[in-house]
Amino acid sequence: MTIDHLFFQVKFPRGKFTYKAVDVAGSGDLSPGLAKSKKMSRVQVDLQPDAEITVCGFGIPFANPGHPVDAWINDNAPIVGDLSLASFLVQRTFDLLCQEYASVMVKMLEGSTLPPPFSYPYGSDHTWNLEKYGNLIRDNMVRFAIRFIISSSISFVPG
Repeated sequence: MTIDHLFFQVKFPRGKFTYKAVDVAGSGDLSPGLAKSKKMSRVQVDLQPDAEITVCGFGIPFANPGHPVDAWINDNAPIVGDLSLASFLVQRTFDLLCQEYASVMVKMLEGSTLPPPFSYPYGSDHTWNLEKYGNLIRDNMVRFAIRFIISSSISFVPG
């Protein structure tokens, strides 16, 4: 099954990039349609050498024949000049035009409003320890009333 619209999210790795944000609203560098916006910023994001972005939602079957985006997604056709979506996503420096004030973009990128990184609460030592796991099982055992008893495996054979 294919869809005729696509939404995907690009996530920068926490703590592994630098950024600069500058307000550009009212500058002569913007096209007439964008120049009317009161809040517009240019954000430059530079990845550290060992960092990679995460792309969520890309790769879902997509078809919208006749629309330019169809070729961008399915044929890796250039969007502007020689720049395709795939080549945009593998670059190390991202120049983004955002319809928001630079101060808001800085708050978003600094990560102070993000929750802490997720990790399961089981620790990192997973070596077998009969005492440790025996206590965990015993302390978390849920008691159920017996409803059915299987006396032997022959009970599973239809008769």
